[in-house]
Amino acid sequence: MDEDILVILISGLAVLIPVAGLTLRFALKPMVDSIARLLEVRNGASSVDLVDKRVQLLEQELHSLHSEMRLLTDRTEFYERLTIPRNT
Repeated sequence: MDEDILVILISGLAVLIPVAGLTLRFALKPMVDSIARLLEVRNGASSVDLVDKRVQLLEQELHSLHSEMRLLTDRTEFYERLTIPRNT
């Protein structure tokens, strides 16, 4: 009699454990996806800050290049004026 109950319990557990596992998988999957998206957004915010910083550095570099170009243009014009012969 004890063996019959043990066989029934083991048979029931053999079926119920996989069913419980599948149920938990499908029940927890939306929560795990939500947590993954939340972590992604948090990491995304820091990457947005990083991109912001990089854009600011690029803007500074562009401003510096514009300043150097103006300076070179002014120097070139000055040297051209110096090399023009005067008719005096």
